[in-house]
Amino acid sequence: MGFLNSLLLIGSLGALVPLIIHLLERRKVQKLEFPSLRFILELNRRRMRRLNLQRILLLLLRMLLIILIAFALARPTLLGGLARIFPESAPRATALLLDASASMNLETETGSLGDLARTRADEILAALDDRDEVLLYSVEERAFDLGGGPISPTLARELVGAWQPGSGTCALLGGAAEALTALAAMPQMQRELYLLSDFAEATLDDLGDVEIPEGLHAFALPLSENPPINAGITELRLPLRPVLPGRPFKLAVRGEQQGGETVEPFPVELELGGHHRGSLQLEPRAGNPDWRELSVSLEAEGFVQGVWRKKKDRFAGDDELFFTLPVTPRLGVLLLEPPEVAGSDEGRLSLSTHLARALDPYLGQRPEELSLRLENVAAARLNSSRLAGRHLALVAGGAGIDATRAELLADWVAAGGGLVICPDESGLGELARYLLPRVAGPRSLESVEGASGYLADFDPDHPLFAGFADEHRQVLTRQPLWRIFRTRPGDRDVLTRFRDGRPAMLGWRHGQGRVRLLLFEAGPEGGELPYSSMFLPLIQELTQEAAGTVAPQLVAVGEPLSWPLKDGGDGEYQVVGPDEQVLPVRIDTGAFPPRAVLDRTATAGFYTLQRRGAAGPVTIAMAAARVPADEGLLTPLAPDSLPGALGLPELAVIGRNDLLAPALHAGRFGKEITLPLLLMAALLMGIELWAGQRQTRDT
Repeated sequence: MGFLNSLLLIGSLGALVPLIIHLLERRKVQKLEFPSLRFILELNRRRMRRLNLQRILLLLLRMLLIILIAFALARPTLLGGLARIFPESAPRATALLLDASASMNLETETGSLGDLARTRADEILAALDDRDEVLLYSVEERAFDLGGGPISPTLARELVGAWQPGSGTCALLGGAAEALTALAAMPQMQRELYLLSDFAEATLDDLGDVEIPEGLHAFALPLSENPPINAGITELRLPLRPVLPGRPFKLAVRGEQQGGETVEPFPVELELGGHHRGSLQLEPRAGNPDWRELSVSLEAEGFVQGVWRKKKDRFAGDDELFFTLPVTPRLGVLLLEPPEVAGSDEGRLSLSTHLARALDPYLGQRPEELSLRLENVAAARLNSSRLAGRHLALVAGGAGIDATRAELLADWVAAGGGLVICPDESGLGELARYLLPRVAGPRSLESVEGASGYLADFDPDHPLFAGFADEHRQVLTRQPLWRIFRTRPGDRDVLTRFRDGRPAMLGWRHGQGRVRLLLFEAGPEGGELPYSSMFLPLIQELTQEAAGTVAPQLVAVGEPLSWPLKDGGDGEYQVVGPDEQVLPVRIDTGAFPPRAVLDRTATAGFYTLQRRGAAGPVTIAMAAARVPADEGLLTPLAPDSLPGALGLPELAVIGRNDLLAPALHAGRFGKEITLPLLLMAALLMGIELWAGQRQTRDT
């Protein structure tokens, strides 16, 4: 119970006036006894007792009437908290949080949710007084203070009129915590918090341990109670291998639907490098996404911009999905040989020589027919300049790799390089001691004496073996291996096994790169498999599958972008965004290799890293940002669940169809019961008049 005009409760003291009058009328009079009346004395006493009781009841009735009128004039409210003794016209500190996530661009029958947010915010601000102060926040992955601190309601209305939702997500409760902290530091005793959002589950992060300011009135204005049916492009699959000119590869796309039981199939078009490259039909159903794929090829080298695109609907954010593809002319492969082999002219058919011939059957005579550029170097002579521009490092044996070279390789792989390790007897110690622990590999590697084995379990769905037909895989399983190794795979992927179930090939990721470890000797002394007709395609497929061509960057709007720099970060760089605006970029020299970092992507589209030079900017790398996949598929929370979900038990929820003024008044001061009290006072007044007239007749 609270009172809007609590000072008027003093009027309840007027209830003492009838009591005082009653007490003053009880004066003593002299008693005279008449003999003729002595027989009716007893009857008169009973009647006086009844009249006195009536007078006391009438007194209480009049006192209650005065108290009731005083309570009604004080404007009591049912609030369920401490009484609010401050009048409605007291200065306020008001914080408005506008959900600026991509889902606020959803179009409804009456306009977008962003339009509705602007309208509701303007109504709130128009009702404020010039003495009030406003904190205005636009909330995406973090809260942005649009006014730079407390501002007037007039300026806040201007900023709201120019406000537009973004293309990212919304950390609504993180923004609310920041606003509550700012409200607590303001001098006004009346503090109000307004949350304007679609209140989808994805917007609810954590309010944290922020203290709720005293005297806070919190309001939630849900803007989307019944979102329309929406279908969109929500995911894609890019090639796991490097894209080479003229080599076909597959691109897959997924469609999803929000709401409704069925949806008409909709066409999706693929654009690569500004040219139409095909289309397909997607037919998702509620809760059942639909995946489809196209097979394409590219002739041009360099970075290619790609877009999956469908017809615009109520939520345009998921009708386009941007991506980039680096087309590599040739894979740069560095073959690390044991010291005694590097530079040797003897032509001895060692492990490294055998691997080199498998990668380059023409022995360097026909490089134009190869999809890779091979260079041999002794492991002990490995340095960062040797790794520059390479996609894959192939370790033949492992001898000659010390702690320094192992650390260099590990950093290079973490930055996006690929690593294939082919052990032999002489290099097991160096691999287990130096290299494997630094690339997140197993910490033990030992030879199995006198053992032999056959390969088995080639997963046809794995990219490494997808190109092998059944007869090709059968050839691989029929060739014996005489030198095999064992280790504990842990949580690393087992790409293939021996017939007895032991792992024969492991694969895992280290940072942004891939590592593949063979657990058999792939040289001429390792068995008959290295002489098989399938050995050359196996090694070449393994090289391409593991090649650490930096994966195309595709991030959600609001996330950072980062590119490795081959020149050590000594140049001048810039990033050009989707709207051709030049964006600031910083160079992280603490990373290996140094990286160019764009701290935040603001809109969906392509981002190009350029190096400035005398002849003009040169494109170094590309990336793409997209609207978060689920922004068009969000389901709003039920309004009655918002107080508990937001961690604000006294939160007042104002529906999109509720009149704002009475809803705000009720949320600030509770529901007034003045009118019921006045009606009760009128009823008591009628009873008092009737009782008074009856008492007069009786006396």
